[in-house]
Amino acid sequence: MNSNKDDRERGKITIDRASTLQRLNGNQEVFNKILALFFSELPRLKNGLLAAGQQEDWEEVYQIAHKLHGSCCYIIVPPLKDELQVLCEQMRERKSIKNISRRIAIIIQMIDEILKQNERA
Repeated sequence: MNSNKDDRERGKITIDRASTLQRLNGNQEVFNKILALFFSELPRLKNGLLAAGQQEDWEEVYQIAHKLHGSCCYIIVPPLKDELQVLCEQMRERKSIKNISRRIAIIIQMIDEILKQNERA
């Protein structure tokens, strides 16, 4: 069973803190710094992605999605990383704008959920 898919279907998008910490060789100090940087940049990247999508600036959408995807390689958020991967692939392959716009909306919702969880933490 795919727990990431199950979490996404339940509307639960979470940071995999254990895997992230493991990737950082258990270094809690580095984990805290990277996590703080992630959350400090996430609202700006979200707003940039939203604005670029609304302006149909597809190059900017790709650049922001690529940056977010890279961030999710350090701060592991499997469902968000998966959605960003698909968006980057769609952008490279010049898939339909309708699909890209829908994917952006899904990503924005996921980011909002992550930000809400951080506020509650």
